[in-house]
Amino acid sequence: MEFCKVKNVSKGSFVGGTIKSMAQSISNKNLNVPNLLSVFRIFMIIPFAISFLKDNYMLSLIVLVISGITDILDGLVARKLHQITKLGAILDPLADKLTLIAVILCLSFKFPYLFPFVGILLVKDLSMIIVMRGKKKPLKFSLVITARNRKNQSQSNYK
Repeated sequence: MEFCKVKNVSKGSFVGGTIKSMAQSISNKNLNVPNLLSVFRIFMIIPFAISFLKDNYMLSLIVLVISGITDILDGLVARKLHQITKLGAILDPLADKLTLIAVILCLSFKFPYLFPFVGILLVKDLSMIIVMRGKKKPLKFSLVITARNRKNQSQSNYK
């Protein structure tokens, strides 16, 4: 299999390559700044939870603000540098959900009357997973394309 040709989709031309180089290309595509920021946000949950449960609310707030900033940045960088990947489409909402769950769990440990919200959140998210699993639609990025098309249409209408 070392002699097979691999089509380079980004340039539209055939280049000599191996299956190993194709696998490296796919992994390199997923190893980008937006995806690393999403993974960083997931790891930021641990220092948030530890600092919050140790009553260090200022540090918890700082960690959440950093997490929020990286959430904004990963989307901006992905769109500006055209680094939108299927992995990123999974990692970003996963980081959001895990952060939200961590915040609600930490708050419910400190304020037990908030614990019913944990149940509501879990029921909502589990029902969304069940419904989405039934649809099995591929991931689409039509929102960006639609927004660009509408911008172009509105500009052409005013000429």
